[in-house]
Amino acid sequence: MMDTTGKFTSAALLDDLTGLYNRRYFYLRLDEEIKRSSRYGRPFCLLLMDLDNFKLINDSFGHLKGDKVLAEFARLLKESVRETDIACRYGGDEFALILPETDRKSSLKVAKKIMEALKKTYFGDDMPLRLSISIGISSYPEDGSTPEELFNASDHALYFAKREGGNRIKLVEKREMTSQETGLYLSPKFTGRDAELESLKKFFVKTLQRKTTTVVISGEAGVGKTRLAREFLKVASLLGAEILKGKCYDFTKDIPYQPIKEALATFSEIDPLEIYSIIDEMPVLIRSEVLKILPFLDITRLKLSSEHIKTGREPDDKWRLFGGIKELFEGLERKRPLVLFFDDIHWADEASLELVSFLARSIENKRILFLLAFREGEREKNPIRSFLNSFTKENNYHEIHLKRLKEEDVSRMLKSILGFNAPAELVEYLYSETEGNPFFIVEYVRRMADEGTISEIKKGSFRVDTIKKTIPPGIKDIILARIAPLRDITKRILRIASVIGEEIDFNVLLAVSGINEGFLFDVLDELLKLKILREDLKLGTEVYSFTHGKIRDVVYEDMPHSLRKTLHRKVGNTLEEITADVEQIAEELAHHFLQAREEEKALKYLLMSARKAEKLYAFENALSHYEKALSLIPPSRKERLDIYMNMIPLLHILGKRKRENSVLEKAFALVGEKDERYRELLRHRIKYLISLSNYKEAKELCESLLNLEKRAGKSPQYAETLMLLGKIHYLQAYYDTALEAFEEAAGIWEELGDNSSYAKALTQIARILNKRGQSRKSTEYLSRAFEVLKKAGDRRGMAEIYCEQGIIHLELSEFEKSREFFEKAHKLYTEIGDKEGEARALHLEGNSILSISEYEKALSKFEKALEIRKAIDDKRGMAASLANMGLIYQSTGNAEKAIEYYRSAAAIAEEIGDRDSLQVILNNMGTIYLNESNLKEARRTLNKALKIAREIKDKSMESTVLINLGNIAWQKGKLDEAERAFLDALKVKSSLHDRESVGLVNTNLSILYLERGKFKESLSRIKRSIKMQREIGCKNSYVTSLYTYYQILKEMGKYRLAASKVTEALRISKEIGALDEEILGYIFAAEANLFLGNTEVAREYLQEAEKQAEALKNPVILVSLCETKSHFYRELKRTERALNEIKKALKLAKKYELATDIPYILKSMAEIEYLAGDREKASVHLKKCMDLCEKYGMYFLLLKGLAFAQEAELVPEKAEEIRERVEALSESILKGLSEKDRESILRTMVPATL
Repeated sequence: MMDTTGKFTSAALLDDLTGLYNRRYFYLRLDEEIKRSSRYGRPFCLLLMDLDNFKLINDSFGHLKGDKVLAEFARLLKESVRETDIACRYGGDEFALILPETDRKSSLKVAKKIMEALKKTYFGDDMPLRLSISIGISSYPEDGSTPEELFNASDHALYFAKREGGNRIKLVEKREMTSQETGLYLSPKFTGRDAELESLKKFFVKTLQRKTTTVVISGEAGVGKTRLAREFLKVASLLGAEILKGKCYDFTKDIPYQPIKEALATFSEIDPLEIYSIIDEMPVLIRSEVLKILPFLDITRLKLSSEHIKTGREPDDKWRLFGGIKELFEGLERKRPLVLFFDDIHWADEASLELVSFLARSIENKRILFLLAFREGEREKNPIRSFLNSFTKENNYHEIHLKRLKEEDVSRMLKSILGFNAPAELVEYLYSETEGNPFFIVEYVRRMADEGTISEIKKGSFRVDTIKKTIPPGIKDIILARIAPLRDITKRILRIASVIGEEIDFNVLLAVSGINEGFLFDVLDELLKLKILREDLKLGTEVYSFTHGKIRDVVYEDMPHSLRKTLHRKVGNTLEEITADVEQIAEELAHHFLQAREEEKALKYLLMSARKAEKLYAFENALSHYEKALSLIPPSRKERLDIYMNMIPLLHILGKRKRENSVLEKAFALVGEKDERYRELLRHRIKYLISLSNYKEAKELCESLLNLEKRAGKSPQYAETLMLLGKIHYLQAYYDTALEAFEEAAGIWEELGDNSSYAKALTQIARILNKRGQSRKSTEYLSRAFEVLKKAGDRRGMAEIYCEQGIIHLELSEFEKSREFFEKAHKLYTEIGDKEGEARALHLEGNSILSISEYEKALSKFEKALEIRKAIDDKRGMAASLANMGLIYQSTGNAEKAIEYYRSAAAIAEEIGDRDSLQVILNNMGTIYLNESNLKEARRTLNKALKIAREIKDKSMESTVLINLGNIAWQKGKLDEAERAFLDALKVKSSLHDRESVGLVNTNLSILYLERGKFKESLSRIKRSIKMQREIGCKNSYVTSLYTYYQILKEMGKYRLAASKVTEALRISKEIGALDEEILGYIFAAEANLFLGNTEVAREYLQEAEKQAEALKNPVILVSLCETKSHFYRELKRTERALNEIKKALKLAKKYELATDIPYILKSMAEIEYLAGDREKASVHLKKCMDLCEKYGMYFLLLKGLAFAQEAELVPEKAEEIRERVEALSESILKGLSEKDRESILRTMVPATL
């Protein structure tokens, strides 16, 4: 019947007796013809024919005579039709004829031609016989859009032809048959779902406008979800859509991607050339991944070999597989719209749901509608809950919830079944019993038909009490009552079918039942007419299914347990015998042998299923198979160890830490210390401890393991352990010891010729060198790693190196270079189909663009990265993208929007337990609150970040948060607290060799010491910082340090040198596109030129600063701008304008709680008021300034205030006290400076204008 590929041979498609095509080929061609006619908008007709009274020939003359007559009729039929027409023997004396490119009128002519030929023909030589025939005709697409619908339509027409005496032709009439006409052919009209059907049509119209849409139909079992979908699919098919269907079943929920496979497999059988043409356009790597889901494709036709099929555990490769399937569907959509219908999605495995979610969310602007049906009540179960939740925020997602029918809908439904208006008493009774569930209603009516009650209802002679007595309560009993009158053989076939599963392959049923093919077809026809089974055709073989899953459940559960076991064993053995490649059905075999208690075979296929799932990156499925396998092996048996060894990496990848630890403990109990697997387990244990940030225990284990492995020499295992040790040291910022471990590992990998591992070690070395400020040397190591990977053809590794190189150039403020590397990485990731890598490269490129303040472009990159990360459900990545989008709004002064994005990012990070990202997000939020001078919220948020950083032992982030907390203390005037925070941060940053951060902290301390009057320390810190920033080439930090140096030089009266520093800083700010720093540069340049007497130049700088700062809401910059404008007007002797500007500055400083800015503003205000002749106000404001300086410990400003008071004689009653204080502070503050610097500072303490 089948060849070794599992496909049918040509002989298997022909009827032995007549030479016509058999029913198997009939269904295959009928489905193909529907697809072809749908695609090209052409009609075709289906004729079903039944020889009248043929049973009399067999009964009267015997079966041999009958067979001869059938063969002669087949010859007549072939002579009466075109070569392109498809003539088939459907079964017994029933024939089918498919007429391509034929409308109803033309099909009628063909039917008449056959009847005319029959009238002229005698059959049989010894005793010639005359035959007549009944013919039923249906036309596509008017009478149906699926094989089942067209067949039923022709069958109904044939029924009427026979009912009216035979020897006639009937076209499909536009009315439903009553139950009396059809016996048990109960086919109710589509009732009570008009609004829902209209909604589906609207969604499809939206889809035709290139708006990819997802619709979920939900409701309880039997409520009509599948029926609604089928009615809609008819409409979609008529509108030119390609319909691809996949169904999920309870027993297939461990088969990865089952509904997607089914949908594509069916289409591939119909139009394989189109599938191949799309896949041919894909890169080899993606082609090889797609083959894993579609193993029935020809590997040589795809220009692949077994070497191309990768079998690793790299979770990132999953996105290559998903990307390939996405490309396949998008390719199919190029020719026509697609409707992908996945029924009973609540039975789908997690891998299938993940793929469907990816497709639905990543395919955009395509004519693709995803239609999913799921059973309500399963919503709260994982993984369906998280699957549905992933859509709820998407604007292309819609849910249609089906409720039970209303009483008036039940009445209409009964009319469509019975052919007349049902009495109100019957409607009320059935509505009460079924609660409006359509499936239950049909089953009740079928039972009533069996009991002969329907004719009584029509006559009006029935009573509800009679129905209650004859019809058992409950749907299970009703179904059992329907089955009870069946022949024993029919019941036996039904039981076998229920064991095979939701889909019943004819060949399996034939082999297990042991009866002949013709007899089995007769039994199946009986079940089809009873509407217990339905028939379909998939991949060239007849497939049957139960008309409702509830029927299958009842039949299966009613069977004795021992019989169930026996049948499962037979089905399993049969599947083994007839399947060429058992791996393709390993999950099914595992299921049958588990139920049959055949433990050895069950274990074999469970392990095969697990390995298969791993190849498909369906790690949850693999774990499920391994868990089942463990249940078959006693706890003490060593065979469990192999399973544990396979489970541990999967549990680690999935982050199932509790279960990972449990399996590790069980594995250790089964292995001796001398076993190599013991050391492998130790490595797994170390990885587990690292994931928990338990570095101390991880380090101890690592060192013990290294001692064990040293004895074996320079082995791959020893090098791998060194890499783990290096990682532990690196994560704790012990860079020297980490470097030693990575360098030793690199040497071993190079010696062993393991290029991939060697490149990883070189990359780790490069990261450490970069952390230590040795950027150029770091790039050298990365270049070496790149060449190694290039030689090995590792394109993903090459892309990762591009990213690392881009990061280094980004940190060096070489933004164009960094962008070039990120773009190269993005291109490579795209070519190999690595979605996670694509998103990462886009994200990093966004960071690079953000650094030069091109906010719109940066936002676009982050949005694209977020889009991909949403599609692949990369929540960690989503949090990072949202956080960076928040950073953009933070940089453009939109604090409200920034906080909104940060909160979204924080919520995701908290949900997935990503504390590393959460601490960074909280720190950024704290910075916004700090800049907005919401100091209470800033402190609260930063303290949360600090707590996390300390708990996860992230010293780098801990010190960063400390810097921000120091800034809060400084802003609140708590300079002692600020100094402690900065010094603590400096200590940590120094231990981490983070030279950029060390420079920044020194800059902060420099300005702090200046305010505190520690001139010598201030100068020392800023010079150290500038030298360090220049060495490491970090331009952003260098600019900040130059501005601080400017302020120190200004206070020292070295205005020309100060101006030169501002000029240099402003030039670099423009060069790197740092907007905030550029505006500050204009402000400081204006101020420097005022000191030099260049008021016109100062005016130009101020105008530029004002223009740039229009959209900026940074209060510190705005206050500085107001202060400098006040200084400008003061120099022009326009004291009123000067006073207005300084009052604006004071108002802003108070609004934003800029505590340490207020004393400076008050001093400036006092100076302006003094110039205006208002000594009293000047005295008041100066006193307030000095009180705040005393409070905050701002001794240098206090000295300047006292010097002003002394010079202007503003407090004559305290003149002596002020003089003594000035002398004491001058001595303290200027201690250690040269005489020249002391004199310069003293000269500039009181402005010359005063």
